[in-house]
Amino acid sequence: MVTTSVPTLIPQLQILSDQISELVTKSTELKATINHEQALWSPDKSRWCILECIEHLNIVGELSLPRIRRSIDKLHAKYMHSSGPFNYNFIERYFIKFLSPNTPMSMPVPPPYNPKIASADPDKIWVRFFTLQKDLEKCIQDANGFNLKKVSFSSPISPITRFTLGAWIEGLVAHERYHWGQVEALQLLPDYSRN
Repeated sequence: MVTTSVPTLIPQLQILSDQISELVTKSTELKATINHEQALWSPDKSRWCILECIEHLNIVGELSLPRIRRSIDKLHAKYMHSSGPFNYNFIERYFIKFLSPNTPMSMPVPPPYNPKIASADPDKIWVRFFTLQKDLEKCIQDANGFNLKKVSFSSPISPITRFTLGAWIEGLVAHERYHWGQVEALQLLPDYSRN
């Protein structure tokens, strides 16, 4: 019998993979226990409900992952191998920090990323979310061993915003963790449990 071994992820990517796994575990547990009212509850109009947070992550992921996938394919085609570690420039580090939990500042969400769930099917929103987590994890696995600084691409909504593949992957995972923090914060509010 032929066995194949899964390459060990470099430390930078292993951290991201672990963070996605933790997010999937927490979101699976939440979906199994949350009711419809709780998923749509928000303390005021200035804050998203849980389902809006999830849909926002879906929108960002669905716009970003195809670009990440194409960049990984370029690395594979040109055999641009590297085991890192990868150090990003100041602007890229700031970008990642800006998207991370406990960010020092916040800015309005660009309109194309705003979630609209009025007529959406909640189950389909969750299905898309979990599918995107699998796709993101697959991208991380496929990026392993390649030079994450050799290719770059622009933002799906801003052509002048351009970062390396590695910065985009780290930023995307950081962004998911940031909004999951919002989801957890909603669950701690007194009125959430009354729904």
